[in-house]
Amino acid sequence: MFVLIFINGVISEITLVKGFYKGAFWLLITVVLLRFMTYWLPIPFNYRSYELFSPIIYASNVLHSSLGDLLINTLLFFWITFFIKYRHTKVGAGHQQLVKKYSKVIGVAALFLFALCTMNMVSIVSSLVRDSKIPINVADFFNLNIYTVVTFVILTFITLSFFNLSYFLHLPALNAGFSLYERMAIVVVSGLLMVSVSSSSDLVTIKIFALAWMVLYLFFLQVRWEDLPGPLVASRYFYFGSCFLRPPLPQFCSSPITEDWRRRKGMQRRWPYRQIMLVKIW
Repeated sequence: MFVLIFINGVISEITLVKGFYKGAFWLLITVVLLRFMTYWLPIPFNYRSYELFSPIIYASNVLHSSLGDLLINTLLFFWITFFIKYRHTKVGAGHQQLVKKYSKVIGVAALFLFALCTMNMVSIVSSLVRDSKIPINVADFFNLNIYTVVTFVILTFITLSFFNLSYFLHLPALNAGFSLYERMAIVVVSGLLMVSVSSSSDLVTIKIFALAWMVLYLFFLQVRWEDLPGPLVASRYFYFGSCFLRPPLPQFCSSPITEDWRRRKGMQRRWPYRQIMLVKIW
């Protein structure tokens, strides 16, 4: 914890002295390097001995090989999005001219990245249903446990990260002069391209739903854009905004049909991956 506080202080100083891009660059390099070190080395301790980091509870892929890994990755991703959102204004004059020159290209790339991040978040939430043994049906209250709490903490930080992404990934498109319908068209084309190359046929319906939701979300951003520069809780429409952010995230996990979906499709397909992870650990 103290190491992260120290890193945050150093990165803040670099941003103030050298500018936003150098600060963001060193933040990404530091976070990625330290995170990959923790995958292979017992830094700062051997947390693999804790049940939170057991693949028996949850395992999706190499990056999210346990619920604890997913929690750490989500917190680090929130840290990065928080930094970019509130530090991106510190851009030098030379960089501003470069951004202005290629504003259209940057705007399209930012919207494509927004669609990509949204689809990845939907995949992560879906994996919490398919690839875990965590009881997430809130209707069955007495069957919930500590891992359910951790899961909803993860979903909370995914939602907050998505709110931060919504601001700084749509800002280049607005600065480029794209209208609402142009932004919608770019996001739809990007989303359909990702769905067409998706390797998981089980998620096609969910991703199509997420794509339709993104179009509605763009309209919501157009109406309430002045709320995005600040935190979500500071918005006058906080309750409505948090409910609107919910469809592709917690609400899907709370659905009673998720347990049956996990039983019929997910667990049988993902179990070989868990066996591989257990062999590596033991």
